[in-house]
Amino acid sequence: NIEVNSVVLGKKGEVWVGTPEGVGQLSGNDIVSVFNSSSIISSLISDNHNNLWIGTSTGLFKKDSGLSVIKKVTGGDSFGSRVLSLPIVSLVVGKDGVAVIGTKNGLFRYNISTNRVDQLEVDNELFAKGFITNVQLDRLNNVWVTAHNSVFMLGKNGQARHYGIDEGMRSQGI
Repeated sequence: NIEVNSVVLGKKGEVWVGTPEGVGQLSGNDIVSVFNSSSIISSLISDNHNNLWIGTSTGLFKKDSGLSVIKKVTGGDSFGSRVLSLPIVSLVVGKDGVAVIGTKNGLFRYNISTNRVDQLEVDNELFAKGFITNVQLDRLNNVWVTAHNSVFMLGKNGQARHYGIDEGMRSQGI
């Protein structure tokens, strides 16, 4: 009996499973452990290069494609290192190689190639009613965020649009 927090399909058909105890890879009817952790696994993402990104309660980890080693990701400076050690609720990696990371402390953008972390400038009022629960990108690279009682779309120009009951949602429970 396993509690599963996240599942992702790799580019080569691998199935990765995140549990409270770590990350496993589905092999037949079994899950083979590849990363034991005292951290809770909250989010798994496979990028265009088939690297596995692991969001945990103690930060961001990465498994390079074809390698068995999983390493903690640190930012290029002290701010980036602090951000990448925050509990990660959700993450998504865009086709441009930039990850958007949702934490209980806000939204951040991590440029994988430059190892730079920036905070997304979002009006904190948007998230005042609840912390971030999920982050996704659409095909136009707009960032979609769910918070406890709302959905937000952050456009490339930094504009945020809120979707709630007043905008047509049937209920506040997301």
